[in-house]
Amino acid sequence: MKVRCVRKNPYGMDISKAALNLFDQSYDRNSPPKEKEYRPGIIGYQSHVYALRIIGGHVFYYIRDPDFGEIYHAPSVCFDVIDNRLSSYWHMRHKYVHRDIGGPLGKHFTSTFIAIREWIDEPGFLNNYVDGRKREVEIMEAAAKLIEVEFD
Repeated sequence: MKVRCVRKNPYGMDISKAALNLFDQSYDRNSPPKEKEYRPGIIGYQSHVYALRIIGGHVFYYIRDPDFGEIYHAPSVCFDVIDNRLSSYWHMRHKYVHRDIGGPLGKHFTSTFIAIREWIDEPGFLNNYVDGRKREVEIMEAAAKLIEVEFD
């Protein structure tokens, strides 16, 4: 799967207030609406998608940072899909979430991850990758290389 950044934020789109609150909580809490700039914020930037997260019906893409190369999440509403083929390396985990403290989506919502097997099967994989732990970085980078050439 491959996407292209087409907007810096979702303001002006016909989406719910709950979705805007979720995106702002994740990306840019303090800027006025017209000045918000979610990563990558570069119109035209293209990236492979290395994982998908769907939380409460809202899709986030895990893409490469154009400047630093690390993989991070960005809201799908800022992107157009330019190659919709799903990676054969992906697996899925779906669960119903209940939290005592509600957030932008309330106390109950669904959470779905579509990613490489280690990300799905190992609860700390993503945190360890973000923290730069060697094992997880090596696994994710090897998987990313496979995903990048899968449909060439």
